[in-house]
Amino acid sequence: MCEMETKLRWDTPVILALFVWLCTLPLVGLLVVPFFGWGAGLTVAAALLIVILILCWLLCFGAVSGLLPGTGPFLSVRDRLVEEESNDEETGR
Repeated sequence: MCEMETKLRWDTPVILALFVWLCTLPLVGLLVVPFFGWGAGLTVAAALLIVILILCWLLCFGAVSGLLPGTGPFLSVRDRLVEEESNDEETGR
């Protein structure tokens, strides 16, 4: 498998999760810091980061391993074409 395909497959969801976390930081700054202070704001921001990354990891792991319903191992486009060609050869098409 191509290294670039593997990198895109694993890095993209993590990058998106980090951007979601970055988008929550203004909410933490507006809702938590004024009422509870900077210490609580940093704690909430860190907790949100951990929760988002755990959810990201669980969703990615479940999708890759096939644990989530309706999911299976990811195949690259090239792998799918090879699989289709082998199926066509077996059926005689």
